[in-house]
Amino acid sequence: HSYTSVHTFYPSAESRKEKLSTWHLFWDDQKITDVSTAIDKQAAIYKFRENTFASFYELLAFRREINTADLDPLREAFLDEFITDADSLYMITAVLKVKAEDKAVVYEAFEGKENIVVFDRQSLTSSFMEGLKDDFNTLIIISLLVVFLILTLSFGRIELGIITFIPLLISWVFTLGLMGLLGIRFNIFNIIISTFIFGLGIDYAIFCMRGLLQEYQYGREKLTSYKTSILLSGITTIVGIGVLIFAKHPALQSIAISAIIGIFSVILITYVLLPRLFNFLIKHEGRTRKWPVTFKDFIFSINTFLIFLTGVSVLNISALILKYLVPIKTVRKKRIAHRMLSAACWIIAFGSVNIRIIIRNKYKNDSREPAVIICNHQSHLDTVVNILQNHRMILLTHTWVQKSMFFGWFVKYIDFLSVDEGLDPVMDQMRDVVRAGNSIFVFPEGTRSQNLEITRFHQGAFHIARELDLDIIPVISYGSGNAMPKFEPFLKTSPVSMTTLPRIRQDSPLIKDTLLATSKSVRQYMKEEYAVIRKQFETPAFFRKKVVRNYLYRGPVLEWYMKTKIRMEKHYSLFHDQLPEKGLITDIGCGYGFMAYMLQLMAPGRRIIGYDYDPDKIDTALHCALNNKNADFITADATKLDPEYSDAFILADVLHYMPDQEQIKLITSCARKLNEGGVIIIRDADAAMRKKHLGTKLSEFMSTRIGFNKTPSKDYKLYFRPTDFYLEVFRELDLDVQVINDTNLTSNLVYILRKRHA
Repeated sequence: HSYTSVHTFYPSAESRKEKLSTWHLFWDDQKITDVSTAIDKQAAIYKFRENTFASFYELLAFRREINTADLDPLREAFLDEFITDADSLYMITAVLKVKAEDKAVVYEAFEGKENIVVFDRQSLTSSFMEGLKDDFNTLIIISLLVVFLILTLSFGRIELGIITFIPLLISWVFTLGLMGLLGIRFNIFNIIISTFIFGLGIDYAIFCMRGLLQEYQYGREKLTSYKTSILLSGITTIVGIGVLIFAKHPALQSIAISAIIGIFSVILITYVLLPRLFNFLIKHEGRTRKWPVTFKDFIFSINTFLIFLTGVSVLNISALILKYLVPIKTVRKKRIAHRMLSAACWIIAFGSVNIRIIIRNKYKNDSREPAVIICNHQSHLDTVVNILQNHRMILLTHTWVQKSMFFGWFVKYIDFLSVDEGLDPVMDQMRDVVRAGNSIFVFPEGTRSQNLEITRFHQGAFHIARELDLDIIPVISYGSGNAMPKFEPFLKTSPVSMTTLPRIRQDSPLIKDTLLATSKSVRQYMKEEYAVIRKQFETPAFFRKKVVRNYLYRGPVLEWYMKTKIRMEKHYSLFHDQLPEKGLITDIGCGYGFMAYMLQLMAPGRRIIGYDYDPDKIDTALHCALNNKNADFITADATKLDPEYSDAFILADVLHYMPDQEQIKLITSCARKLNEGGVIIIRDADAAMRKKHLGTKLSEFMSTRIGFNKTPSKDYKLYFRPTDFYLEVFRELDLDVQVINDTNLTSNLVYILRKRHA
């Protein structure tokens, strides 16, 4: 063992004082005089100059205490690497060389000593790496947050930001886990290459998401080409860096192994996980969702499911206690259980914060008088809302309900009846139920309606009413199919209305001679009432939400444009009011189909054909979830279009894209193909309104330059004309015209054209 220390040159104050005393005892005045005399005598013999040894004599006669400043020349010459000072703090370094097996003894010897720090090269390197790893982890967290924020802003939806971010996070964890299993430790080289892999993972996730979004928006196969590009990029990167695995230096091998593991993880997880996460948003069980899942839907649905799970658990436990531990009659126990179920349904229904429950029983039907209660069926919510209204009723169910792991035991206990084998086997049980003062609840459709219409009624409910001589209470459900559509596990924000109609007595005109006739009669009655209720809720603002949902996840710019456009158009109410509610409507210049879908939702009897010059817009409109057999979109040049005979034509903001003669030709073609009693609606700018027209020209200038709208000519030329020009064209075509100015911001005018009657 050996050591290097400055303590021999830098003794402590006590040691210096002690040694100075020893010096003074040795060099007393007599000895100094004797030595000085002897030296001077010899100096004279050898011709030394006088006072040559004066400084030596002063040193011998030195009597004051020595401080650290006196040692500075010595420190500057030899000891600077062992002594460090800053801000009145000093660090003295001593180097101790010991065998590796004795290192622990050294640490133990100095353990707990104040102001002493013991370290060796290995621990110093380890501490440095630990600090580097901590800093790296902090930087990774900050980077992840920044990346998530950028992804969310660039895609315009937090949902897309989350599902793009999840594969990045998982691939990072997967890479670290695999490196740990293979015993690859983090070092400075791994850290550097990890940041490189992280950046590649972001690129791959963005490319893959872009392919998915384009497929969803346009219906074009794009994902395969993006995946191929990602794979080629990954292979070239692995080959380029992976070749370092053959290097002899361990650091280079570490870089190669880390790169191979990281890139492989990123590609694998991006390929497998990201498409499945995106499909989770837009599809369910292979079907395209009518309303894609949003972050708000997900959170609200989790909230409702937790309420349901808690309620079912409490309900089952309470029912078990009630059944086996409470000493009262079974009949009373079951009545209490029914009340508990009704209360649980109330909590579930009103605990769903995104659903507004509206209960209407304006006819004040007395639930204590047994009856057969029938309700159209749109959603599982129908059952919940009906039970919370009336605890004195028994539901007829399918067998799967009684086998449910959540509530199967409970519904059996409170006498809900399975009718999978028909009504006759349970008819006597239903008589007992009615004698006990309970009603029978039936969904006469037998299954949930997918299109929210009231479908064909089965005869079972009316057979029960006739056999048991019971009144029928019709209940109309509206909105539950919007809040929780069939084949859709997530709740949507929507009002749910439950309206109870007057009792139908057995002597009512609605009760016919046969069960089939009665079912048709009651169904028709409920359909008429349902239509009245629908009209109250299905306003243009209501349909706007459906159209907005229809264009989710198609890019932030399109989503913003769509919302702005519908709001500025006031939900297309003007067009809706002027157009027939049935018949063929041809929309020339339909764009992305915003107006077409709004008009069809507000009047399902309309069949709409949309034409547009831009194939991207047509593909977007065609691949919306709202698209159906009564809506078609075709790519066509309006100047060469020969439209079908139609009950209405719409030319909104399209004429100024073509020269005068082409405008006249198109208007003439529409007038010639207009059915009797039909209407043509034209909206375009009036160039004569100079001040207002500046705003219109500016908006069109921006839309054509940005790419929202395409012009036939490459010079972006537009052909705005004054009102007089169009009025002259209409007069020559013998069309009645009504001019509507419904905006204060632009020069757009709406022309309502109809054929003149002879």
